[in-house]
Amino acid sequence: MRDIYTAPTVEAAEARFGEFAENWRALYPAMIQSWENAWEEFVPFLEFPVELRKIVYTTNAVESLNARFRRDQISWSGSLHRTPSTGCLGVQLVSELSAS
Repeated sequence: MRDIYTAPTVEAAEARFGEFAENWRALYPAMIQSWENAWEEFVPFLEFPVELRKIVYTTNAVESLNARFRRDQISWSGSLHRTPSTGCLGVQLVSELSAS
């Protein structure tokens, strides 16, 4: 699906969706139908610059922020564990959400 919403043009997105639908329609007909029904509402999204689309298609700010904290903790220590900085998650979360 990422190939669809990161496509550089509407035509490229349509081609990628066609391939996606062909591969998955038998298993997920309702999902494919949902994409087809909402296609006209999705197309304006492709007019945004790619950099902005990356921000927009992040579906949940909280999950994104938590993933970033986990990634930072793992890269910092090599393993996931509680650090003193995790006590500030609420403050950082409020800051992130109010900035967006």
